[in-house]
Order: sequence, then structure tokens, then C-alpha cells
Amino acid sequence: MARGKKTDNETIYKIMVSYFNTDNFNETAKILNIPARTVEKIVKDNKNKPEFAKLCVEKKQDFAKKASEIIDKGLILLNRRLDTAIKHEESLDMIIDEIYAADKKDIRPEEKQRLVSQIRLLQVQKMGDITTAIGTLYDKRALALGESTENVAFTIPDGVKKYAE
Repeated sequence: MARGKKTDNETIYKIMVSYFNTDNFNETAKILNIPARTVEKIVKDNKNKPEFAKLCVEKKQDFAKKASEIIDKGLILLNRRLDTAIKHEESLDMIIDEIYAADKKDIRPEEKQRLVSQIRLLQVQKMGDITTAIGTLYDKRALALGESTENVAFTIPDGVKKYAE
């Protein structure tokens, strides 16, 4: 935008919508091809206006809904992967035993190790990636809904308890 040029209402709205989606001045600036400082100023000047505060809440609720759907899918996928792992665990262990029992002439030790490593990956099926994604989305959804993302507990000393009542 040219220095000192007034930003029209349509551009302000586009900036605010994009910012509420990205939560990032630079990303919004890049998407709309507007200087980041302009985006930051417009967001700060407008974020507390009723129409944009309502829009922000709507975007957060929309994100929370989509995150819930993805979390549900992740849980379904995790459940299927665990069922598959349990179903095939014994067979995979038997294959590993056969590989280790094979003669050095049939399979070189390095090749045995490579094959066993590949089979072990099939056993776990990268469930850590799935659980990390689920946990990340769970936390982001909680933040969007204004909920806590961690459990905080503390114990009040006995001498102070009487004042807490």
C-alpha cells in the first residue's frame, strides 16, 4: 500500500479474515501482498471492533469444529492401526525369528538387520506421529475454545487453608 493511503473497508475485512485464519501478521501480509506493518496496524486498530470480535469467535469455533473432526479421524486411524498391529504381531515376530535363524550364507548379517528393522516399523506403524498430531490438534482446539491445555494442581499448606475457606 502506498504510504499514507487510506485502506478501504473491503481490504480491512480481507485482512481481518485472513489474520483470524492464520493468526500471523507476516503470513497474512504474504497472502494478500500487503506490507506486514500495514497488516499489523490494521489488525490492532480493528480487532476489538464488535464485527471483527464476532468474526474472530466464529473463526475459532469453525477451527474447533474442524479440529474435532480430525481428532476423531485420528482416533479411528489409531484404533485401526492398533488392531492391525495386534492381529499381525505374532506373524511378524515369527518372520523376525526366521530371519535371525537363517544361515549366514543365505542372508548376510547386515541384510538381516535391515529386514528386521523394516518389519519392526510395520509392527509400530508410526503411531507416535498419529498421537502427536492428535495431541497437537487437541491443544489447539482447547485454546480456540478458551479451555486449559494443561493440568495445573497445587497443594495449599495447612497453615494457609484456613484463609482459603
